[in-house]
Amino acid sequence: MVGANQPVIKVMQMKIATILSLGTLTVSIARANLPPGIYTQPYYTLGNYTSSGVYKVYDDFTLASGATINQVDWSGVDGGGLTGFTVSFWDASGGILPGALLASEVVAGSAGETFSGDVDNHGAPIYNYSATLASPFSAAAGTQYFLSVVANTGSEATWSWQSSVVGNSAAGAHESFGYDITGLNVAFTLESVPEPGTVTLGMFGVSLCLFGRRRLLKSF
Repeated sequence: MVGANQPVIKVMQMKIATILSLGTLTVSIARANLPPGIYTQPYYTLGNYTSSGVYKVYDDFTLASGATINQVDWSGVDGGGLTGFTVSFWDASGGILPGALLASEVVAGSAGETFSGDVDNHGAPIYNYSATLASPFSAAAGTQYFLSVVANTGSEATWSWQSSVVGNSAAGAHESFGYDITGLNVAFTLESVPEPGTVTLGMFGVSLCLFGRRRLLKSF
C-alpha cells in the first residue's frame, strides 16, 4: 500500500514544500520591512519648542538608505485644547528652512497621547505620540528632508515639541513674524511598518503547511 501511494505522497510533499517556501518568504519580507525605527532622535527632558497656532517647528533628517515612511512618532508637552496634528514633509531647497511642501496629513485627535514617565525642566509631563500615515512618504537615500509636526489647538492652548540632543541642523519659523531658529533639534522617530496583511499571509502559509503535514502523516 505504501508503494502504491508513493506518487501521491511525492506530490503532496512538493505542495507542502511550496507552501512552506511561500510562507517563509512572506514572513522574511515582512521582517525585512520592520526596522525598529529607520531614523530616530530620542527626546531630551530639558527644553521644548512651541509648535501650534502661528508657530511651526521643523527638523531635518537624512536617511542612509531609501525607505517608505508610513509611521511617525514624536514627543512633546500638551498645553491643553489638543484637537489633532498636521504632519508634513518638506524638501531642503530653502537652505536652513524647508523649501517646497512634499506631503502633508492631518491626524485627528490626540495621536495616541501616552505619558512617557518623564517631565520636562518645568515639571510638565512629556507625552509620546504616534500616527500611521494614510499616504506613506517615500524618502530617497542621502537626501535631506524636513519634518514638521504642528498641533491643532484652541486659541489659548499650546503644544510644545520636546527637544533632542541628536540631529545635525534644524529650523523653526514663526509664520507671523518670519524669524528662524537654527541648531534646533526635536524628538521624533520615522518607521516603515509592514501591512498587517503581509504578516497574515505568511502565517497562513505556515498554517497550511502544518495542516498538510498532519494529514500526510495520518495517511500512513
